[in-house]
Amino acid sequence: MVQSYGDHSASDLQHNAVAIAREIRHQERVVGRQISRQANIASKAVRDNPMPVIVALGTITLISALIFLRS
Repeated sequence: MVQSYGDHSASDLQHNAVAIAREIRHQERVVGRQISRQANIASKAVRDNPMPVIVALGTITLISALIFLRS
């Protein structure tokens, strides 16, 4: 009886692991499409108006320089 229960538990565990793996693969594809779509939108926005990105990068550079110079 205990052996039979153990066999069923192992089978259930394997079944659940396969189901989880399938769901993860599906979610990876969904997330991949969303990331690709957002990257395309972001790159178009940067091409249309690069000034905010230039200002942000410049600000990060200046703040980093100030932090490292104080250390």
